[in-house]
Amino acid sequence: FNGVFQNVESVTLFFDCLGSHFTWLQSIFTNFPALLNFVNKMKCVTGLCPRDFEDYGCSCRFEMEGLPVDETDSCCFQHRKCYEEAVEMECMWDPAKISTDFSCLTKNLTCRSGDPCEQLLCNCDKAAIECFVHSRINSSLNGLDVSFCPTLSAGAPPDSAPHLGNKQGGRRECWPGSGGTSLLVQLAMGEFCDRFTFLQIRGNGKVKQELPQLGEMLYCLTDRCPQEFESYGCYCGQEGRGSPADVLDRCCFSHHCCMEQVRKLGCHPERILRSEVVCFDHKPKCIGWSMCEKLLCSCDQTAAECMAAAVFNDSLKAPSQQDCQEETAPCWSATHERPSSGSGIGTRASSSEESSEEAGPRSVLRRGKRGARFSFGKDYSAPLHGR
Repeated sequence: FNGVFQNVESVTLFFDCLGSHFTWLQSIFTNFPALLNFVNKMKCVTGLCPRDFEDYGCSCRFEMEGLPVDETDSCCFQHRKCYEEAVEMECMWDPAKISTDFSCLTKNLTCRSGDPCEQLLCNCDKAAIECFVHSRINSSLNGLDVSFCPTLSAGAPPDSAPHLGNKQGGRRECWPGSGGTSLLVQLAMGEFCDRFTFLQIRGNGKVKQELPQLGEMLYCLTDRCPQEFESYGCYCGQEGRGSPADVLDRCCFSHHCCMEQVRKLGCHPERILRSEVVCFDHKPKCIGWSMCEKLLCSCDQTAAECMAAAVFNDSLKAPSQQDCQEETAPCWSATHERPSSGSGIGTRASSSEESSEEAGPRSVLRRGKRGARFSFGKDYSAPLHGR
């Protein structure tokens, strides 16, 4: 440690901050200077130390025991996955190039390196610290029994496990630990939704495109199966012709336009994507790793939030083909206002509503490596409207 610490007191302070238990940090950092650099930055910017994450949740531990259980745990998960992707690209910190002289006088985090690997790793650390800034540590998750960690393998929850959902109208309690590639547990999934993928159908009835992220976020926001939104108006789940029938249909039209813009940038939505959807308390977050995945996540998340806030008009479900025979509307007309929070998807209406909103891409969490599509929510007991 010669030259790294100023005195014995600074050594003591650092190791006190580091804690007595290993965390995810010891699993991703392969040398001490890299660990020291991150810990110093994290403490300066967030006030947090690795000891605050000892046996925290399921992803902040030394060994990842399962999918994240809250937003803080999700930060660790993303940091870990980001480094896994970097390792696959053969990117590792060079101890000789890491500065251990970090001052807390400025809390600005910047990544400026001519080396692509250094830039990537720095961005991984920067994104993790910024994620912790916007999350909160739940002390009750320190020392969490790993049997409660959501895993990628299907299976029913243990009898002794705490219930994270309530039975309402025959609905099963949702256990987050038994979901595979679906949004919720396969038990609940089989009872209500045949699938969580939103489908776009061609005029000949064949599937044009599968939109799993859009479907999962719709379910997260509304507790409604994605297929309920398909064949709505002229554009939801369809190739689309004519003018959007109402606000909800205009959300789908705007999604079409957003996807077209992404295609023009050289991205291909039809390809298999590694994006993930995480759901906390009915608030979805789409995480894309590559730039194209981030752009597509933005399109899907904007559309899902728009559709969830709009009024669902039963009369526009599977409308007459005669209603959608005009020429396809130009995408410059895709602007419409976001529906007010008071007119949510649970509200049924007999007439359509028109307003206007920009469907531009929004920033999403930075890159990491896709493990599997998943979701975790604390309570999915809200009634399914119109069932």
